[in-house]
Amino acid sequence: MLEIKTYSFIYNQINDRIQLIGNSKIADSRIDLWITRRMTHILIKLSNDVLGSTNPKTLHLSPDINQEIHSFEFQRSQQTIKSEAQTITLIDKEPTLIIKVDIKTLPNYFEWLFYDISDVPVAFGNLTRTQMHALNGLITDQAIKAEWGLTHAINKIEKDEKDKKIH
Repeated sequence: MLEIKTYSFIYNQINDRIQLIGNSKIADSRIDLWITRRMTHILIKLSNDVLGSTNPKTLHLSPDINQEIHSFEFQRSQQTIKSEAQTITLIDKEPTLIIKVDIKTLPNYFEWLFYDISDVPVAFGNLTRTQMHALNGLITDQAIKAEWGLTHAINKIEKDEKDKKIH
């Protein structure tokens, strides 16, 4: 299983999928993963849920304030992204289709486990809160490029959850 240290995301119009390119610390070691529209929706929702439920600053605050803090953390994370316009080297091997992602909450970070069709983790990455927010932003940017309409759906999910907490 490969440990991902850096992430690149590209929308592949031909396959209508997001290609995640995960690079390791090991020289010339990378994994290419396909993320479908459905999996993108799940990833964004799951990571938002985990980030929202694990923030010690918001445990006893109202849903509106929780959302404001979440939005602030997200905006701050976008300033930390090292966005580089670079040429991605294509490889002959077809990317691995991701069917499941687990996010484990550990004391100082979150562990993302990426599973293939055999339900075996093929890669993992350890992310801080800020990095997890940043990754969410990168995935969302590619979903917008794909014109999948997920940002509206995600906003609706967040609104519905807020409404549930109020009632």
